[in-house]
Amino acid sequence: VNINRLHILKKFSGYMQEIDEKYPDLNVSDKLSHYREALEKAYQVFKESTPQEQKLFKVFKEKPKNVVTLTEISSD
Repeated sequence: VNINRLHILKKFSGYMQEIDEKYPDLNVSDKLSHYREALEKAYQVFKESTPQEQKLFKVFKEKPKNVVTLTEISSD
């Protein structure tokens, strides 16, 4: 968990936004209950996958510079 805590919190933040948009009129108690479930869900995601697979941060989304992948090489 310590290694992935920023990734978990980033995923949780996305889930919180979804909850806020989907249920804008929830009372505080119900909203906190949904948030708790969202945090557990975010934690579970990173128990079963890696930050590289989830690609939440810009560094994982960007293509490395000055690198040619095998799929870009053709034999004409």
